[in-house]
Amino acid sequence: LRTVVAGNMLRSGSMVLLSGATATVTCGADGRPSVALARESGTPIADDERLRVVTSDFLATGGDDYFTPVLPLTVLEQRDNMRDEIARAIANGPTTIGPEVVASPPRVVSAGGRPLRCGR
Repeated sequence: LRTVVAGNMLRSGSMVLLSGATATVTCGADGRPSVALARESGTPIADDERLRVVTSDFLATGGDDYFTPVLPLTVLEQRDNMRDEIARAIANGPTTIGPEVVASPPRVVSAGGRPLRCGR
């Protein structure tokens, strides 16, 4: 996940979105992005820790180059396509995004914005 976030921070366009974790991106001494991952509780996520990533088949197969640096991915579970999952959620009734979500701090933070420029 660190590799995916770091690569995404180096370019403009679509952005990686996280849920359940935060990423703080800084420029490392080697001139490359350094990504610190933590759970929402603030507990750091270790380098050897396995994480479950939920994404679309488009992104998982290299779309938008999100996962290109870490392909191939291991697919543990596959469900209906995203359109059908969203339609099902909408059909189950109205949902709203509460003010606590809107007011929450961003989950990917960088002092340099995007695209991040590290010693280049």
